[in-house]
Amino acid sequence: LTPSALGVYKLMLGEGAKESLLGPFVDAGPRRIVGLLTEFLQERCPKLEDAAFHAEMFATMVLAPRNRLIMRGKGRVTRAAQHEHVNKVVRLFLWALTT
Repeated sequence: LTPSALGVYKLMLGEGAKESLLGPFVDAGPRRIVGLLTEFLQERCPKLEDAAFHAEMFATMVLAPRNRLIMRGKGRVTRAAQHEHVNKVVRLFLWALTT
């Protein structure tokens, strides 16, 4: 959530129409992470329907602070707030998987 990382993400969003730029960025980050989590969920929760959907929702929830910062155009999230957010997301996600 650093200004430079947010800047790169904004740039990639702006260049989204250029697959030659966006493709490698997405493959190296978001697609890779969601793919790994999908595999993990398929192995650990074989009865779970649509593990890919759940993996993407988890990633989206974790990244919500980034999206809020981008939409506001300013601000900062402390490390403590980041950890608290991730802990809450993990607890919510695990609760949803076990109910």
